[in-house]
Amino acid sequence: MSFTKKNKFIHIAKDEKFINSAYWQFEQVVPGQNVFYILVDDLSPDKLKYLSLRENMILIKNDLVSMREFLESIKTFTHFIFHGLGYESSIIFNRLPEGSIRYWMLFGIEFYQNQYLYDNNNLFGGETNLLYKRSLSKFRSLKTLFKAKYYRINKKTKIPELEIKEAIENADFLGIFYKEEFNFIKSRIKNEKLEHLKFSYYPIEKMLNDAEAFVSGNNILLGNSASYTNNHLEVLNLLSNLNISDKKVICPLSYGDEYYAKTIIKEGRNKLKNSFEALNDFIPLHKYNSYLEQCGFVIMNHYRQQAVGNVMTMLWMGAKVFLDDRNTLYHYLKRINVNVFNIKHDLNQKELSHLLNREQRLHNRKILLDEIGQEILQKEFKIFLAQHFRDES
Repeated sequence: MSFTKKNKFIHIAKDEKFINSAYWQFEQVVPGQNVFYILVDDLSPDKLKYLSLRENMILIKNDLVSMREFLESIKTFTHFIFHGLGYESSIIFNRLPEGSIRYWMLFGIEFYQNQYLYDNNNLFGGETNLLYKRSLSKFRSLKTLFKAKYYRINKKTKIPELEIKEAIENADFLGIFYKEEFNFIKSRIKNEKLEHLKFSYYPIEKMLNDAEAFVSGNNILLGNSASYTNNHLEVLNLLSNLNISDKKVICPLSYGDEYYAKTIIKEGRNKLKNSFEALNDFIPLHKYNSYLEQCGFVIMNHYRQQAVGNVMTMLWMGAKVFLDDRNTLYHYLKRINVNVFNIKHDLNQKELSHLLNREQRLHNRKILLDEIGQEILQKEFKIFLAQHFRDES
């Protein structure tokens, strides 16, 4: 498929670590047909945290006046790709001209943390839910009452959650690399027209520090952040009843909720003693990777898709990965015949006594390369374009 209209795809994103990869991927498939508009609070390029400005990357001030001007400037275009849906990007999304084709590339937070779309109590285990509720402000309901008035009067918009909900319910395509997550989300929103676009922010090759490396230790990587959705407490209880004295439980807590992180550190040390090691300060990437290489076991107790890049990287490196069976990622990996394990049924002394063998590790690598390798993702995106859009002249 060829495009003759310059800058066919208009991308709306924020200064996020995923966007460099998205830019590269789209330029590989439709070179010269992408413009990335980056919503920022400060227009100075040196204030960017993750992105380096490239050709056809333009900074847009993250305020309503600038966004209205931006909407006027793009009204002649048709295809709009939204990398995640926050409040500001949803304002743009909901005010695009009639006939626009809207692509929503899933981050996850826009769906799972929106009370009008999903009950986040379903994300927590029993103990974690109690901890989460203790952390909530007693003034929460009062804040919610004034919130609607504030946005209606001062911003002339709905509250963020409802702007995001409206956007999600009017998207034409949802970008996520596996169908199980697409089906789950579509079953819970009012959007019959929504279609699946296979897309991954990270082809497996882009996730790897060393594509040849395998994990070499028998430590346990637990979770990916100081987020309640990791459900650390439930896993700590399980591990406390097993003999893991020959292992370290490595627990990354350097970003997320500070109160939650402190609680997990306290509980981890209480239940696992010297076997528990929290990574609660920022460490250089090379040092973090050295920790990962020593983790032959990975436990990600999310009840939703989360830490997907971490899971795929550790599977590639040959780790034995345990997921919750409420997580659509678990069902996807089982469907494609990856060696992956169920926390509820498999997290026991026997399974923690031995690593994956070489045959199992190589089997997982081959499947991941066939599913989310750079070449296959580009090929399937080209097929998607050819199936859905005719050449323009």
